[in-house]
Amino acid sequence: MQEKDFFYQDLIPKANLQTFLTKKNISLDDIVQQTPWNKYALVKMEQTHAANSFFVKKRVAQLVPNVDAVYTDQKEVLLTIKTADCLPVFIYHPYPMIAAIHAGREGTQKNILAKTLQAIMRDFQIKDNFTIWFGPAICNNCYQIDPVQDLYYNLKEENKKQINEVIDLKTSKIIDFPFCTSCRNDLFYSYRKEKTDKRIWSGIVMN
Repeated sequence: MQEKDFFYQDLIPKANLQTFLTKKNISLDDIVQQTPWNKYALVKMEQTHAANSFFVKKRVAQLVPNVDAVYTDQKEVLLTIKTADCLPVFIYHPYPMIAAIHAGREGTQKNILAKTLQAIMRDFQIKDNFTIWFGPAICNNCYQIDPVQDLYYNLKEENKKQINEVIDLKTSKIIDFPFCTSCRNDLFYSYRKEKTDKRIWSGIVMN
């Protein structure tokens, strides 16, 4: 597998981080069987569109039930997210800690990002200097939620509002990966556009 086949590393440009984001037709197994990803403890989430988060305290491979957000201060723990229109979010803090969040509309309306940030701030006693990465998700123009009233939903903006409610963005940074999964259905799976059960994957790990 060649690096050009999927977006790889530097999604958050920090020396102690590795990240990946797959395109279509690249599975999670394709990634984690490769070096260096195969040496990490793989953490996946059940992703139930809830607002529950889980603190991964040990370097153990696992599928965490009934959560859409995981965070850890452990090195070599690979946190992963699967999406096909929902918003994948990474959080990094030099404490050091990392988080991975699956923010769909339902989870967003339940304030998953704000609640996860609050849990991180409580557990690690930190409050600023966050770097937050927004991955590819369905854009406002493609996400019609009420055809009768012609209403659309802006997933990224709603999550940015949650960040502003919890932390001061003057002391933190958002990195926005500028692709819509529906507009760029040639690159990414979009449930709305193709009703697929396939997903793209994103992952973050500290070294």
